[in-house]
Order: sequence, then structure tokens, then C-alpha cells
Amino acid sequence: MKCNKLYFDAYQGKEVHRYIITTNDLVFEFLDFGARIHKIYQKLSPQSNIVLSFNSIQSYLESATYAGATTGRVAGRIKNGTFNLNDKQYHLDINNPPHHLHGGEKGMDKMIYKTDIINNENSVALNFTATLYEEDDYYPGNIDVTIRHTVDINNTWTIEYFAKSSEDTIFNPTNHVYFNLNQNFEQKIYNHELKISGSKYCEIDSNGLPTGNILKKETFNFNKKKDLIKGFMCEGNGSKIVGGYDHPFLLDGGKKLELSVPSQNLAIEADTDRDCVIIYTANGLDYQTESFHYQPHCAVAIEFQQIPDAINNQLSNIVLKKDEPFYSKSRYTIKRRE
Repeated sequence: MKCNKLYFDAYQGKEVHRYIITTNDLVFEFLDFGARIHKIYQKLSPQSNIVLSFNSIQSYLESATYAGATTGRVAGRIKNGTFNLNDKQYHLDINNPPHHLHGGEKGMDKMIYKTDIINNENSVALNFTATLYEEDDYYPGNIDVTIRHTVDINNTWTIEYFAKSSEDTIFNPTNHVYFNLNQNFEQKIYNHELKISGSKYCEIDSNGLPTGNILKKETFNFNKKKDLIKGFMCEGNGSKIVGGYDHPFLLDGGKKLELSVPSQNLAIEADTDRDCVIIYTANGLDYQTESFHYQPHCAVAIEFQQIPDAINNQLSNIVLKKDEPFYSKSRYTIKRRE
């Protein structure tokens, strides 16, 4: 398999490139800006893209969606932008008042990564590498990161995260990919079906932060395949508070997930080594490009990670010790259905 590298745009005086990997029937595109997934579409039909994406860096930034990006150091919100580690309090930038979100103004989503292409017979890997400095993002320690995106001949997209920090720190990255299997972002995702290997979720407050309560309710139990729309605007699960889904679902068993639309020919099977998956239905999206108006619920994000704000709520462990290697892996397989 091969990868083509093409110019995409410029950011802060530097070139941004897209990397195009083609399998037998699908095309996967990535950007070195944010080490992000840019598009997935059927080989003979570029308009069949199933991943929320934009045609410029400006739109990626202005939309405030983090679409397809690697987010971190810590994905999700950190309450009031503060946390304690080793008896010291740290203050992060407040970019989602009154909280810190997705690593802040200088998070991993806004970096241009050094990129190495590794071509193999049945796969292509992209190694995106960078160093995050504590004077830039206010997290303790400098941290070297590599995000490896691999696409294989079976249409499996694998994300691997490698990291090592110069000091004890916190680290909880994810990829903020959004899907719409209708292959049309004018059509909402209400017809999508979801299955998650787990029956519990974290209660959230009006800011989307976990309250510390772990709940199990039938309206939010996707252990068996269920229409996504059934969880919208239901009493007692927090959907009305945030305008849809923005919930951490706890994973058990094989830590697997399935997303499908009965009338469409593409479906997603995913798995991870993380504790939870955030299901987010683009509740606050309202962005107009020259050709299209992106609106709430036009896509659903599937974000594998540890539980948000874990350093404060202690529901997951996200502490990374000095010089200790970090590794995590998640996979998304795009299935064709006849």
C-alpha cells in the first residue's frame, strides 16, 4: 500500500499537508495539523465522506469542533482549570469558561507534527511526532508524543499513542472523530444505531463534567443495539441539560462499539484499551461555510479515553510518571454491507 502527500493549507507560516491512503475500496485522508483524520470515503465517490471535516485550517479552528483531531494533553474538561499533583496545584488556561478543555489554547489539536510515512504491503502507517512544553500549555513536564495512524487493507484504522514525560504529569489523549454514516451532513444522525459493550455511564452536570455518580438506566443502556435517537431529550440522563449526548460510557468485556444505519452500506466496528467512550452529538455546532451550514446533531463523535476530569474526580487514573512510557491503542474498522 502507498500514501500520497499533498499540500492542504498553511498555519502560522508553515505548510500543512494531507496524507491520502487508498485501500481496495476506501480512501482515508489525514492531516499533519492536529494529527487528525480528515476524510473517509468510498474510492469512486469522494462525496460519500463519513467523517466531519473542513476544507481549510480557518474552518477547523472557527468551528471549534476539534473535528478529527488528536486532543490533549488531557481530553475533555478539567474543572476550573486546576488540579493537584504531588502536593502542588497547577493552573491551566481557561479556554471553555470556567473550565479547561482538550488541552487548552495550545493543545495537541493545533500542532503541526513531523510526519514519517511507513509503507508496507498490506498497510500504511503515519507517525506524527512532537514535543509539548510545560511553558506553553502549563502542564507539568515536557512530553514527547507520537501518534501513529495505521490503515490496513481490511479498512481498519488504528490509532496508537506513545508518550514519555520529563516529570510526573497527567495525560489522557483521544481522537475527536465525528461520523455520519448517511454520507450527508445535511441529514442528522437520529437514524444511527449504537451498541456499546457496557451498561453504565457517568452522570454529567450542565457543563458536561462528570458528577462522580455512575448510573445504569435503560434509556442509556446500549449493551444491545439501540437507535441513537432514543436517548435524546429523555428525563434523568442529562440529555436535556446539554442538548443531546455528551456522556462518558463505561466499557467492559471486549471494550467494543458498533455504529450503523440500517439503510446505509457502511458501518463501524471499534475497540479500545481505554476505560470509556465519550459519545457526543455535536450539540453546540453552528457553523456556516461558503457552501454549507453545519448544525447540531449532524454528526456523532466517538472518543475513546479515560473518564474526563479524572485527576479531580478520581474515577480513572491519568497520572503519567516521569520517564514512564505511555501506550494506548484504539481501532475503527469500516465495514461494507451489501
